[in-house]
Amino acid sequence: MPENLNGNLLVTFGLIADLQYADINDGLKYGRKRYYRGSLENLRKALHVWKNEKNFSLIIQLGDLIDACAFDLNNTDSCLERVLCLIKEHGFDLNKFFHIWGNHDLFAFKRKFLSKSILNTSKILQQNSSKFNYYYHDITDRLRIICLDEYEISVLGYEENDEIFKKSCEILNEKENLKNNCTNENDRKFLDRYKKVNGGISETQLNWLADQLSFCNKMNKKIILAGHIPLLTEVSDTATVWNANEILSLLWSYDNLVLAYLAGHYHPGGFYLDNKNIYHLTLNGMIETPIESDNSFVTVYVYDDKIYFKNQIENRSFTIFY
Repeated sequence: MPENLNGNLLVTFGLIADLQYADINDGLKYGRKRYYRGSLENLRKALHVWKNEKNFSLIIQLGDLIDACAFDLNNTDSCLERVLCLIKEHGFDLNKFFHIWGNHDLFAFKRKFLSKSILNTSKILQQNSSKFNYYYHDITDRLRIICLDEYEISVLGYEENDEIFKKSCEILNEKENLKNNCTNENDRKFLDRYKKVNGGISETQLNWLADQLSFCNKMNKKIILAGHIPLLTEVSDTATVWNANEILSLLWSYDNLVLAYLAGHYHPGGFYLDNKNIYHLTLNGMIETPIESDNSFVTVYVYDDKIYFKNQIENRSFTIFY
């Protein structure tokens, strides 16, 4: 609990992203070192801190719990079991370990498995019986967190004969053709988001989000939105939701409703305040955080008048008054 913040602390919760645990030696990818076993130690350190926090209520992992390497080695189940056992060993309820699905989760598992597993938080909360995992949770009576399934439209996690898979392939092919014939550099950079490792949300999920925003606005609830993929290139380079502009248009149609958008996916992380005063925080990936560092998690302290995001990277810590 921060000593320099006054007020009534209501709830504390934790954030992690891109654990990507796999039982293999460290390696390099895209020129950056990955600590496949070390990521589990980073989680252990976070759990040790959270176990001693006042009013701690839940953990939200922003996607990529298990690395795709585990699928290649045919040990995804044992890797997942080790992560979940570690959570339980530290006294945390698995039903309070909320999940967002990332690209590596969909590489390692199919949606058919995920939808029936403990990783389907929408099902645990009894909000969605489909194969999609978007949901909300009231942190307090004045604060709701909304979590998106940003690979609903994707080539990942589906069978090749699935209509969504076919539609997603068409989108990628169309955008690749546009990019190949594009001469404007800004347009080319925009089209760079249309990659297999990114994804989008459907019109159905957009309408659901619109209903959530409308309800919370009427009920005077503030919102923290979360997903695996960033919405802005300022905090992600080209690792952006395919139809991020449609999501942003919804968020920006309200004033002082959405406080922050939380994401993972882009392992270096990022921090940006947009023109509508929404904080965009991309967590740095646990998989690329050295074990001797403490920079692999975020603790959120919810007071009756403010929310403090304690990022282990100090210049990405911030307070929102509401």
